[in-house]
Amino acid sequence: MNNLETQYPAQRDNKRKRTDTVDTAAYRFSRTIEVDGDVRARAFRQLSDIRLKSDIEDIVDAMSIINSLSGKKYIWAPGTSFNEQTGGKRVLGLIAQQVREVIPEIVHEEPDGFLSVSYSELVPVLIAAFNEQTREILRFREEVRKEITDLRNSLKNTGEFDTNDKKKIQSQLDILKNNLVKLKGRHLSIQIEEPPPSDLATVEPKIPM
Repeated sequence: MNNLETQYPAQRDNKRKRTDTVDTAAYRFSRTIEVDGDVRARAFRQLSDIRLKSDIEDIVDAMSIINSLSGKKYIWAPGTSFNEQTGGKRVLGLIAQQVREVIPEIVHEEPDGFLSVSYSELVPVLIAAFNEQTREILRFREEVRKEITDLRNSLKNTGEFDTNDKKKIQSQLDILKNNLVKLKGRHLSIQIEEPPPSDLATVEPKIPM
């Protein structure tokens, strides 16, 4: 007996224990399959070949779409088969009526009138949202890098500081600090050293290049 069989002995005589199975390498269903229970499989694949598609468009404003969705914890309503199958335990998911207001394409009304959500179709929206956020962070980082470079050059080219100069530079530093705090909140490790109040010329901003 191998390690897998030791950990999962019920799998050894799996063929004998199975019921209602289709013993074939491939079986094609031309209609919807409804299963009142869990489905377990090694993998699920969806056709995605570009040759099968038309009118392809980019997903725009994906961050706004994701921010409009709200994940929920809930218990299936008592008396339903879902409640019985889950043992009345809490599960995670979305509310179809709320999703329909944001992404109606992935909400479907079943013959019995209930709404279902195609969760797999959320994946491209999440990818688009991630790409949007990445572009925003990179753009913001470039802006901060440019501001720091301009400020550093200004300090190098300036000799004596009067009170107004110091106030102006301190104001610029405060703006940069606020921008860096925002970037840090987006999980970017960017730091800036604050200059001593008496010597603004020692400013040495640090930012990954």
